[in-house]
Order: sequence, then structure tokens, then C-alpha cells
Amino acid sequence: MSKCTEQVFKYLAQANRPYSANDVTQNLLNEHSKAQVTKALEQLAQDGRVMEKENGKQKVYCALQGGDGDAASKEDVARELAELDASIASVTANLRAVEQQVRESDATLRKLTEGPTTEEAAAEVAAMEVRVQRLRSKLADLTDNCLKVSPEDRRRVAREHETMMREYRKRKRLCNDILEKIMEGYKGKKAELLEEAGVETDEEAGVKL
Repeated sequence: MSKCTEQVFKYLAQANRPYSANDVTQNLLNEHSKAQVTKALEQLAQDGRVMEKENGKQKVYCALQGGDGDAASKEDVARELAELDASIASVTANLRAVEQQVRESDATLRKLTEGPTTEEAAAEVAAMEVRVQRLRSKLADLTDNCLKVSPEDRRRVAREHETMMREYRKRKRLCNDILEKIMEGYKGKKAELLEEAGVETDEEAGVKL
């Protein structure tokens, strides 16, 4: 048996716990290459001196020995490996929970950093307050300087407007009567007559009565 194989077995027996080939290589201070350690572990497993177990993407090895140096039962080693698997599963679950918390914290942080800073928000509020004050001042000026019309003046203007509208309607009817008389002997269309006479209708003038 090679020196490397004996050193690897001795280390596993003293450690009395499962290790991967990479762990053994590092713990032996790289005295042997990982390839040599891996080959030694595989040979020991074939010889029945260590137990080999798949653990995810790698293999772990544990020496088959008792406290007095005699070989221990595979059941004891299997139990220890099962406990190790349970421990790994627990740690993995905790790691995933922590990773989820980190992702949630990152998302919250991004939302906070996307918003305005305290200084920016304060500056924006100050600018709004200045604008509101300016608009209030403008409204006050308009209120103070606006022309105030008394109720009597409003009634007078309304009466004058009604009088003018009655006169307008009367003249409009008279104009339409004249146009109808002319149309009796006119060969063209009414629109042509209105254009020749220079008469502008309410629709053309944009007047709504």
C-alpha cells in the first residue's frame, strides 16, 4: 500500500468524520495532489477500509474503525452519514431562507434609492410653497382690482340687451322678406344673392341667438 494511501486512511481514522477528497487534500497541507488523494480514497473504499457516499455533486469518505482500532459496523457509519446529511439539509434550508431575505432587502433598498432623497424632497416642497404663495398673491390682486358691477347696472344692461335683440330680430325678418321678394325674379341661388348683396348670415358670423 502506498504512503499516500496510508496517510489518507490514518487521517480519516483520527478525524473520525466524513471528508471529501478536496478536504483531505487541504487538511494534509497539499502533501499529495488531489488526484493522488482521490485515487487513495477509491482504493480504500474498494478494500472496505472506508465507506464512500455520494453527497450532492461530490463524494465523502469515512474510515470504518471502532474506538479500539477494530473495524466498526457499517450501520454506525451510515448513521453518522445520515446525521451529516440532515445537518447539511438544515444548513441548506437556512441558507435559502437567508438568501430570500437578502433578495427582499435588496428590492426594498432599490425602491428607497429610486425615490428622492430627504434634501431633494425638502427642496421640492419649498418650491411648491413659493409657487402657491405667488398664485395666492396674484389671486388677491385680481380680486382687489376687478371691476365691480352693482345689481342696478346689471339690470340696466340686461334691459338694453333685450331691447337691442328685439330690434335685431325685427330687422332680420325685414331683411329676409326683402330677400325672398328678390329671389322670385332671381335666377341664381340664394347663397349667390347673399354674396352679391354682401349679406352675412348668423352662421357665417358665428352668432348664436
